[in-house]
Amino acid sequence: MSEAEDRAASALQAILAEVEAKKIHLHQSPLGQPRIFLDVEDRPAGCFGLFESEVKHWLAAFVWDKGHGAPRTQELDRILQVLAGRAMMTPVVRINDLELLRAIETEPVVAVVLEYMHAQKSARVESAMKKLWEDLRDFAKERGLCRIGRKRFPGGPNVLSYKLKEFAAILAQLGITVEIVRSNGCKATLVRLDNPKDEPSVGSSTAKPAASNDLPREDDREHRRAFLAQRRANPDSRPNGEGTQP
Repeated sequence: MSEAEDRAASALQAILAEVEAKKIHLHQSPLGQPRIFLDVEDRPAGCFGLFESEVKHWLAAFVWDKGHGAPRTQELDRILQVLAGRAMMTPVVRINDLELLRAIETEPVVAVVLEYMHAQKSARVESAMKKLWEDLRDFAKERGLCRIGRKRFPGGPNVLSYKLKEFAAILAQLGITVEIVRSNGCKATLVRLDNPKDEPSVGSSTAKPAASNDLPREDDREHRRAFLAQRRANPDSRPNGEGTQP
């Protein structure tokens, strides 16, 4: 093994040690992209696309501080390829419905909202519509989602509001509820249903949110549908003797 290969292997082992310690999380996003959550002591936490430039800078500084020297670009690329393989083994959401897949692949609002909500560590986002539009627009620009096929992400908050209402049923099937209230301005609440906790809302996606110690659960949509159907049929029932949604 060459000196460069040995250095890259040592750096990778240091990074994987943080993965084992659940300080770095790797997973496949709802759109099939490798993502990384960083929550290492004394370093800024956040959620990133694995191949974003910020991740290379973060890893280079981390490897240096661990005493493995300054990794070269080729060494970082090899490390990222291994991490990407780990990430693709852990999908956050599995989507098998062809109609839902078609909506994700052809409608920028559906794709952006889905990806955005799964990039947040809080399951709940509350925001004025203008601010939400700005956050989603910036998020879409960073990830190349402003245009999907022949359709573009909405050019303003009014259009976004209309599109969120139009696709509310589809987003609900994907595990994201949308509520829009017009009182003292237009406000929106987005909730990711894979986490029943009433967590505080988050701000802009550009201000990277701190990562928790656990990834969002893998998709259990069929179980949730059965649960919701039972609740609609008998609102007072408590399935399986439990008092909260699983």
